[in-house]
Amino acid sequence: MLQELLSDIVERDVAMRHRIEASRRVTELAVYLLSNVGKPFSFTKLASAFEVTTATMISYVSHLEDSYLIFTVPMFSKSLRKQKINQKKAYGIDVGLCRANTLSFSEDHGAILENLVFLHLRRRYKEVYYFKGKQECDFIVRDRKRGMAAYQVCYDVNEDNMKREIGGLKEAMETLKINEGMVLTSNQEDTVEGIRLVPAWRWMCSE
Repeated sequence: MLQELLSDIVERDVAMRHRIEASRRVTELAVYLLSNVGKPFSFTKLASAFEVTTATMISYVSHLEDSYLIFTVPMFSKSLRKQKINQKKAYGIDVGLCRANTLSFSEDHGAILENLVFLHLRRRYKEVYYFKGKQECDFIVRDRKRGMAAYQVCYDVNEDNMKREIGGLKEAMETLKINEGMVLTSNQEDTVEGIRLVPAWRWMCSE
């Protein structure tokens, strides 16, 4: 049913609505983006991979967003121009839809958790970004009343990834002068270098 739903969304809400003959190419693009949630992409490279112009690729992605199948997240910058030209990340509207249509996504628990966190943040904040400096931070949110907050998502924090995950969050907080930040995990709870590790399910419930 979820596989048919994806095809129906692309065919009716994208291809027919915008009079696109290459509906199969748009479907393949949707599957690609849903398979690579949380990974930066550029319109130019996507256009080359799918053998279309950059302008056409921008339109395809925009149409997929309009259909609420995917959401794109820009890299944080105070310059609107840089937000537009920098790489973006994509997330799916529904984890079940992603899992039913992409084999790699089903096996990637970290991507599933990151997508769930994004959907929760999107419900609460109008502005959701990612940060990239020397390191990366998954989400930066901004609200006029509540200010800014930073969130790193890591399914399992261990010795191999702790330095990268904590370092990316700290760099974002220091660069953007953010006081609130935490690492959201599958089920770990701890404090490392002054940074809280909080189970994502508990954070969602408290939010």
